[in-house]
Amino acid sequence: MRRKLRRPKIPPGKISPVLQALVSSAIQNPDNDTVEQLNQWTGTIEEKAASTAWMMKQLNDEVAKSDLLIKKIRSIRDIRENIRETLTEYLVNTLVKNNITNISVDRWNITIIDDKPDVKIDNVKQLPKDLVFRQVEVSLNPLWGKIKKRLMAGKPIPGAHLKEGGKILKVR
Repeated sequence: MRRKLRRPKIPPGKISPVLQALVSSAIQNPDNDTVEQLNQWTGTIEEKAASTAWMMKQLNDEVAKSDLLIKKIRSIRDIRENIRETLTEYLVNTLVKNNITNISVDRWNITIIDDKPDVKIDNVKQLPKDLVFRQVEVSLNPLWGKIKKRLMAGKPIPGAHLKEGGKILKVR
């Protein structure tokens, strides 16, 4: 029989100072054994649950903010890379159009050189056999939904079985 827990004594938004210190320590030194430290934390189960849920919510928010920041930084990087490529293309085209192969400006020495030739394959099937190799990649991807339906219906499937679901922590 499950024990119903009382309402937490910690008002929303307040975190146990012990948990705050443990999380700060884990963030600063990820090698710490956080679980062991959490096990040594004294307090009522209600206080622990309320503090832990609040801290998890805060950490989820921080992870989401970090993901947005990473996405924004990648976008900025891509924009700058595109601008760099455009400027390079412009400068090369301008110098070639004016028959300039070398120019010195201020502290910059800009030189146009011929790039190494690149190989372009028009049709792989037309290449001589000694210049190609075959790579066969077989990938078996289970049809999870169909397998689950059959197993739930009691039909045995070699190579698959139902696994008992574990516990899921849901914090709202």
